[in-house]
Amino acid sequence: MGRTTRFIETTCVVCGKVFLTRAKNPRKTCSEECRRIRYSHTMRDTNIRRRGILSARMKADNPMKKPGVKERAMARLKEIGHKPKIQGGNGRGPTIPQKMLNDILGWEMEAVIPTSKPHGLGWPHAYKVDIASREHMVAVEVDGSSHCSLERRAQDRKKDEFLNGLGFKVLRFKNREILKNPEGCAARAWSLTLK
Repeated sequence: MGRTTRFIETTCVVCGKVFLTRAKNPRKTCSEECRRIRYSHTMRDTNIRRRGILSARMKADNPMKKPGVKERAMARLKEIGHKPKIQGGNGRGPTIPQKMLNDILGWEMEAVIPTSKPHGLGWPHAYKVDIASREHMVAVEVDGSSHCSLERRAQDRKKDEFLNGLGFKVLRFKNREILKNPEGCAARAWSLTLK
């Protein structure tokens, strides 16, 4: 003789709809769609709650803060002959919008501008400009979605101020601006060469 499954009536925790579910191991949601919504909210809440805990723990236990760790890591990198490649800011080389704009302008891509500032005080050894005309002292930066965060904007301002201090006129474009109107963006860059 087979076992019979007993059902109970319950309310979905997401949409409030009443539905039948097994008495043993009852479901909390009425459908797959409601289950996904519940799961995404649960994960979001957990991530928000844990973010502060994990961040504080990493700041307290960061191995690079321990004496000697940074020096050993740098010595090991030198020992194995590690040299970082000079690439685009995102580590993947020039983007499609950057190439499109440079095809029109014909300037230097990935121009390296040394800072001559003390590295330990928050300055890089050099800044890399997406597209530059050293002759006209114009620097063009092509910004993707990673430039939306407040931290990244502060870094961009610091870079722009440094380049302005050297006499460069800095122009920033979003990827979508170039994709929409590459000729217009190039015209704006060319207009800075006339001033």
